Amino acid sequence: MSPDSVKDEFYGQLQRVVDAIPQSELVVIAGDFNAHVGADRQGWEGTLGRFGVGEVNDNGLRLLSFATTNKLVIGNSYFQHPRKHQMTWRNPMGHDSTVLDYVLISSRFMSSLKDVRAMRGPDCGSDHYLLRAVMQLRLKRTTSKSHPVPKLDWSSLMTPPSQQLFQIALSNRFAALAMGTNADEEEKQMSDVVLECAKSLCPVICRRTQPWISNECLQLVDVRKQAKLVDSNRYRQLNQELRRRMKMEREAY
Repeated sequence: MSPDSVKDEFYGQLQRVVDAIPQSELVVIAGDFNAHVGADRQGWEGTLGRFGVGEVNDNGLRLLSFATTNKLVIGNSYFQHPRKHQMTWRNPMGHDSTVLDYVLISSRFMSSLKDVRAMRGPDCGSDHYLLRAVMQLRLKRTTSKSHPVPKLDWSSLMTPPSQQLFQIALSNRFAALAMGTNADEEEKQMSDVVLECAKSLCPVICRRTQPWISNECLQLVDVRKQAKLVDSNRYRQLNQELRRRMKMEREAY
């Protein structure tokens, strides 16, 4: 028998390992605990099943307490089998046998555990029988939500106000470009600048809800928005023009 200090140290280390596992994760602990958990479920109803074996001992109380604290169940005790398929250890010097090995699993995943029993056939080179646990996991498929790429109204670049803003934006960006010695890199930089400027001036095609506003007026709203970023004088001119058109269209509606 190990002294209590050794047992305390073992369960202390095991507790630290379990504490490091996220609570949402499935926890399965299996091994030789050298414990008898017994068959008496009183006080351990959420941890011990109806098919425990024998009488509980000190090591069994430690295991039951550890399992209860961490919301684990003693998997062996939830499945009915002949006694020979419950015993996990045999005495090499005699015919005595008992249960010392256990499978513990998170109580919220108990439905995934389909069976636990000792396998007497395989030769494990040990006085312990092979303990088999059958599990059927129902894993939730995670799907990433795809966000649709917004559609741009490229035709808006055909309007004179947009063309003027496009030229101004290009001039500002080209002036900030650092000239290098690699022609391919320069060509790529210039292409990227042209595309970025075009995208910045093209409004997103979206569903409009105001029936009294014409498409031309809506395009002017988007052009005014872009003008605010590059040309304050042009923005004021477009703002006046937009107000005039919106007043006319609202009155006509």
